[in-house]
Amino acid sequence: MSDFVEIEKVNEGAKIISMEFRHVCGCLLDPRPAGQINATRISVICEQACPKCGDYSGFDFFRNDRRPIPGEPGRAQREQNQNHLRVLIPAFVTQPTAERRQMIQELLKNGRLRLSFKIRP
Repeated sequence: MSDFVEIEKVNEGAKIISMEFRHVCGCLLDPRPAGQINATRISVICEQACPKCGDYSGFDFFRNDRRPIPGEPGRAQREQNQNHLRVLIPAFVTQPTAERRQMIQELLKNGRLRLSFKIRP
């Protein structure tokens, strides 16, 4: 059984000690201790293909070969969403608030990344 919980179960003021990025297919993309979660690493995760299924995060915007998918945000919107995640996730890990949690959840609805957190008891 995993000690990790989904973002909706992280209470305000909780002490996050580590975090996992997973693709919707279930593949673990990047487990990180809280102190190693930064904007650069988030960008790398957003831009890489899943090693299990080959699909992208839905927050990628550097690839020029990517064709638009009906119903999916365009390149400019994916870039903006990734930039929001780059700011919100490290801030949430440092100081979880209901507002940040809600904003992250809203952004993740448009992509194929899932986050889970290990909380200090």
